[in-house]
Amino acid sequence: EGGSVPRTGKRRGPRDHFFRNHDLGEVFSLIQVLYPWDSPRWFHANINTLQTEVVERKLGINPERVTTLTTAVNTNIFRPFKNKEKTAVWQKLNVLFGADQENVISPNNPDYVKILQRKEPVLIGNTRSPVRFGNRTMLLLQPTRIIARKRIEQTLAITRKLASRRDLWKKSQSVVLIITGAVAGGADPYFQKLLSEIKKLMSSLGNGRRFYIGFKFGKDSNAAFKQTGLLPLRISELYGVSTLAFLPS
Repeated sequence: EGGSVPRTGKRRGPRDHFFRNHDLGEVFSLIQVLYPWDSPRWFHANINTLQTEVVERKLGINPERVTTLTTAVNTNIFRPFKNKEKTAVWQKLNVLFGADQENVISPNNPDYVKILQRKEPVLIGNTRSPVRFGNRTMLLLQPTRIIARKRIEQTLAITRKLASRRDLWKKSQSVVLIITGAVAGGADPYFQKLLSEIKKLMSSLGNGRRFYIGFKFGKDSNAAFKQTGLLPLRISELYGVSTLAFLPS
């Protein structure tokens, strides 16, 4: 799924690298014979219905030995937060992104790309003054790693339209889009492309909008967390304060 043998004329996919050295028949021929393993004692569990259909219809596996484990959400944890809970989460975000210092990087900064390549939590915006988030902040969430198949550029396109709406700013003092995950292995060229797209986005909004993009790079705490006794930031807490979550994968 999402991958194919090189030089077959098929469209390139994000998992093509699994077929490296496919020409070594003494290795891959065994895999092709054995996979998928069809045995009365073997059970196939897939994470989506499309793959289940492939296993059953295309590969001929007995449906009695196939199941689908669909996405489930614990609504006791992933739920809208009350104001007191939100305040605690905003505090963690402010500490993580260094609200007590100059914590915003402008895309026009000559060291913009260099600073982002450090892959430490950082905010991008058109203002140089420190930013502190609170209950009048609208949080937009992209809870994914940074990799092409997560299509973060689609999120940026939607965000551009949202941020240009006047009614959005009547209710919100500031808006921040947080991309939570690390840069996946081999995805640095895609990350560089995103930085260029973000620069265009910020330029189109101008200096009048208190709009920011935060890269968390998979970091949930820092040294200041330990000094202040804060527990690491949890993904459920980000969902609890977010207005909208983007999953355009």
